[in-house]
Amino acid sequence: SETTGPKTPAPETTGPETTGPETTGPEAVGETEGPGFVGTSVPRLDLPDKVAGRPRFVHDLRLPGQLYGRVLRPPSPGARLVDVSRRDGPAPGGDPWEVVRDGSFLGVVAGSEPEADRALERLRRAARWDERDTLPDEHDLHGFLRAGPHETLQVHPPTGPEPQGSERTATFGRPFIAHAAMAPSCAAARWNADGTLEVWSHTQGVHPLRGALAQVLGLPADLIEVRHVEGAGCYGHNAADDVALDAALLARAAPGRPVHVRWSRPDELTWAPFGSAMSADVAAVVDAAGMVRSWRYEVWSQGHTSRPGYLGNPGLLAGRHLERPWPLPAAADPSPASGLGMARNAVPIYDFPRLEVTRHRLLETPIRSSALRSLGAFMNVFAIESFMDELALAAGLDPLAYRLAHLSDERGRAVLRRAAQAAGWGDSLGPGSYTHLTLPAIPPWMC
Repeated sequence: SETTGPKTPAPETTGPETTGPETTGPEAVGETEGPGFVGTSVPRLDLPDKVAGRPRFVHDLRLPGQLYGRVLRPPSPGARLVDVSRRDGPAPGGDPWEVVRDGSFLGVVAGSEPEADRALERLRRAARWDERDTLPDEHDLHGFLRAGPHETLQVHPPTGPEPQGSERTATFGRPFIAHAAMAPSCAAARWNADGTLEVWSHTQGVHPLRGALAQVLGLPADLIEVRHVEGAGCYGHNAADDVALDAALLARAAPGRPVHVRWSRPDELTWAPFGSAMSADVAAVVDAAGMVRSWRYEVWSQGHTSRPGYLGNPGLLAGRHLERPWPLPAAADPSPASGLGMARNAVPIYDFPRLEVTRHRLLETPIRSSALRSLGAFMNVFAIESFMDELALAAGLDPLAYRLAHLSDERGRAVLRRAAQAAGWGDSLGPGSYTHLTLPAIPPWMC
């Protein structure tokens, strides 16, 4: 039987073709007499459907008259579609399907998911591309990130003159990281007779997505309605917004009928935004006792945000492949007031007489990057704390004692001592075991 999405809407969320319970009056703002929700266990309205396996997610959508779409992505970031040998018409076996092309954007619309998948494979064999190599050497990401051009920001200007002593250095890095969500990105769209567009999406921001769609499609934003439907989540920014534009572009071929589009796993792991690769140099000047007198930290990375609307651009993948393309500039980075991106947690919590922290954002890249959990923080904390371990080892000091010797913040000192106690710091753990202490400087608003 056909379903139209969630049977039971989640709090403050409505599924497709459903509306949530309306709340008006004092109850809506917590002005009721007697007990409220705070301090009580409130049942999860979404769980019954999920536990019972009932249709709940955008992937489960079955709207009246629904068709199914697939998009054929270029074989590489710099590829351009030259020709498609097969034109619109019936596929082998008589299954009708339609090709949609706009520049290098290429897709199919069919009556069922199996038909759409078969049509996509036939289209893949028929497409001819002009390719050029634009990807960096995966074995030299340090060199790629440092080659530039860059936007440089001094996060913490140097304080005082460079002291005398012995200098120790190290380099740390991380690769590009995929979200690899439990399910690929998915959306549906329908163009109505009155010129309005409806979109069903698991986007993290319905209003930014609506604005980005309006830019690409040349529509007033008030003619577009984006309805949120649950889907595979991520800790950051995945391709949920991208597939919404795919659905809107394919749905133009079937006015009045919704087109449901699902990405493939290879597309998800190739074309969705990555958490950026990073490279960092850390240098410390230490005195005769091994104590840090100067600390210098530099980090190179792509930006960590390219959500819809970033830098004034829609930021949607298919827009880049249209006959009249929209650019996908290198990702931006959050400002210091917003907690930074690649330099988040790059300023150590320790007391160093001289401290300098600089970040370099790569301005040209073929690889999309955006937000992934903690942005650059975990790499920076790993680099800082690993280097503190190396300095303690070189000084012949216990890593905990070495950190405490550089830390005046009483709360931080108490955290380290409590963590050491809980971990049995100093106790013998047996061969092959290791205990590591870290103390990231997490802003209060992130706790």
